[in-house]
Amino acid sequence: MLVLMSDGVLETIDEVDLIEREKTLLSRISGSLEKPGDLIRRLSLGDVTSDDLADDIAGLFISRGVG
Repeated sequence: MLVLMSDGVLETIDEVDLIEREKTLLSRISGSLEKPGDLIRRLSLGDVTSDDLADDIAGLFISRGVG
């Protein structure tokens, strides 16, 4: 699966600076993902609303069927 996300996802991470947010993001997305919902759960984005953010979150998920 190829995942492209906007930088708004970094605002959902409670680290102090950008470098730490990026490290946290990388640790959360490491490993295999079968469905977009897996990534949404790992990033705890299920309960995020537009009122919670100063920026938007956009994602593009591309996967190839196996079998």
